[in-house]
Amino acid sequence: MTSSYDRSSAPPHSPQPRPGISRRAFGTATAAATAAVTVAATQAAATRAEAAEPAERPFRAAPGRHSRRPNILFVLGDDLGWADLSSYGSPHIRTPHLDRLARQGVRFTQAYSGSATCSPTRFSLYTGRYPGRTTGGLAEPIADRSAGLEPTHPTLASLLRDAGYRTALIGKWHCGYLPEYSPVRSGWEEFFGNFGGALEYYSKLGLGGEYDLYEGDAAYKDLRYYTRVLTERAAAYVRRDHDRPWLLNLNYTTPHWPWIADGDTEASAEIVRRIKAGDPAALWHRDGGSVEKYAQMVEDLDRSVGVVLDALRRSGQEKDTLVVFGSDNGGERFSYFWPLYTGEAIPMEDWRDRMWLDTWV
Repeated sequence: MTSSYDRSSAPPHSPQPRPGISRRAFGTATAAATAAVTVAATQAAATRAEAAEPAERPFRAAPGRHSRRPNILFVLGDDLGWADLSSYGSPHIRTPHLDRLARQGVRFTQAYSGSATCSPTRFSLYTGRYPGRTTGGLAEPIADRSAGLEPTHPTLASLLRDAGYRTALIGKWHCGYLPEYSPVRSGWEEFFGNFGGALEYYSKLGLGGEYDLYEGDAAYKDLRYYTRVLTERAAAYVRRDHDRPWLLNLNYTTPHWPWIADGDTEASAEIVRRIKAGDPAALWHRDGGSVEKYAQMVEDLDRSVGVVLDALRRSGQEKDTLVVFGSDNGGERFSYFWPLYTGEAIPMEDWRDRMWLDTWV
């Protein structure tokens, strides 16, 4: 069938169908030719762009730079939910210092914890292994003195110490109890903190009613608010005149229960009374806390990290320090989870998309 195409109605310079070719066949041929020209032009542009870019090279230190080995400041929150920072979407918690860290460095949004509870998560962070590959890491979590991180097992701290680093752990250990297990037996030259999984923030009484604040392997008396005490110690460590690069693991217990913020001395006294009266669930504080109280604790954690980062800047070590911030294993009942489900101690969604920030400026 021939076309009845009217040449006089065609736009100027438009392609004209040849006699004997249908309009549909002509349109198909024209589109194919146009597509071929477009693909050829795109390929040519891509080739020119590739030629203009520098060739990909293996990842290695930049030539000509003589930077010292970096210090490592590894800060860990305790039972902090993945979205409890404003930089991760919290609508009601303000964390300007950690948000600044996120802007200056790298904000990770896909990460897995080694477990849904404290001890095995810390085993994986310290050893770089799945916690189930170590005997102590099978405890969910460590609740007595029968298990712990074997002192002979290599850790990040022991490997860095052997490579010439100074090493310290300030805060929560929760990888075994004295006398067999301790940070100073697993590569950290210095330890100041608590051995157990939780403690009351003022009295430092643990789950069994024992006093649980130590310097090295000796009890240390300080009845001030725990987050403040740890922050002072960490800032003092950073400000030292170090003769070598250093690793500092700063493990806060904030915002882990009990729901005690700085200044809540009456709530603290009530929990201490219940602990001493033999209430085994007193420290869990199931009858206390609120979203507002939790936000107050998280914002105090942010301010505390800001104090340590300020000490790092003022000491002139900021550009020689890798700073990492993360949470351990998912948030507690007042955490902001949406759109994920559940939290700490339950191995479902919240233990995967955790927050991790790091920067090395």
